[in-house]
Amino acid sequence: MEARCACGAIGIATDASAIFIILCHCLECQRRTGAPFGAGVYYPGPDIRISGDPGEYARGTESGGTMRNRFCARCGSTVWWTIDAHPELVGVALGTFATPVPNVPVHSLWERSRCSWVAFEGVTERHPLGFPQA
Repeated sequence: MEARCACGAIGIATDASAIFIILCHCLECQRRTGAPFGAGVYYPGPDIRISGDPGEYARGTESGGTMRNRFCARCGSTVWWTIDAHPELVGVALGTFATPVPNVPVHSLWERSRCSWVAFEGVTERHPLGFPQA
């Protein structure tokens, strides 16, 4: 799988299978994407190959952690992110892939701020906040 920013200066490649796909309705993901939710495909970090020189924007999360968004300084596209609480994972923006991702999103997080008109087929795990703590 290959993902790129809009201008092609920043890229991600992997041969790994996605661990899961998350739809996030938190207000910060809505602001990041300019859409009613963010969609991220998560992979094991060691299986990701990065090209280009991304910018980074670190922000606090509603659950108290830190999320580090990597984006293209030229076109502004967010390409991937990491969450300090899960350094073993890399989330890649679903819309940056050149070919459709075959998996269906399973998890829908922060549903308390989901737009009431947004509905999905195939989502089996719905959480009013983030992932439940183990």
